[in-house]
Amino acid sequence: MEGDMRVDTTITNKTTIPEIFQRRVKEMGDKPCVAKKTREGTFEDISWNQMNEMVRSIGLYCVSMGINPGDKVAIFSPNRYEWWVADMGSISIGATTVPIYATNTPEEARYILNNSDSRICFVGTREHLDKVLAIRKDLPQLIDIVVFDEIDQ
Repeated sequence: MEGDMRVDTTITNKTTIPEIFQRRVKEMGDKPCVAKKTREGTFEDISWNQMNEMVRSIGLYCVSMGINPGDKVAIFSPNRYEWWVADMGSISIGATTVPIYATNTPEEARYILNNSDSRICFVGTREHLDKVLAIRKDLPQLIDIVVFDEIDQ
């Protein structure tokens, strides 16, 4: 990423994180927002506009699944840009994000998912998917699991 990327950190009263994000999208447009590592090991920039489209898609998906303001959406994944997209997409529609440490066991994840009443769980990898599938029968409120990685069936 090139150039001066300093951010105006002035926040007015009643400003939300999604509002700050949208302000940055308008300001930065096609400039790089994040970089993702490709399968070849190189890095590829993702623009603010591209991130906004991903965030919007997650928000629309959540709404299509019946997620309402105040509902809980869990994210069980290592740090990666998709984590941020799922978080921003969820909070942009008024849902509450419930983070689950990537190293948590299935039993710990079960407790967090049930205690929070999370209705959707975003998972990062096949390993995280397997952990949630192992406890799926104990999660009656969970309506869907979304996997960031491409996985073989």
